[in-house]
Amino acid sequence: MASSGMVADSSIFIEFLRATDKTKTKLYQLPNDAELYVSVVTLYELLMGATDEIKSVMLNCLLSRCLFFRSRNPSPKKLPKYTTTFESVIK
Repeated sequence: MASSGMVADSSIFIEFLRATDKTKTKLYQLPNDAELYVSVVTLYELLMGATDEIKSVMLNCLLSRCLFFRSRNPSPKKLPKYTTTFESVIK
């Protein structure tokens, strides 16, 4: 059974990206089928923090499982799939 969706703030992604042990983060502990919704403000904050190629690849991988809301269009949109897997980010 799929879990209900939730809005994810930038702090949950930042905690994950900064953690030495990613398995102890809130993002990692979410169910695999959890629907994560991200606002354009959160997306902007995260993209501005991706200051190098490694951070950008990790962030794109994490965001590929999220749905995004634009302020004028209430329907969620998916980002294109990236080749990096979520599992490769936590290693």
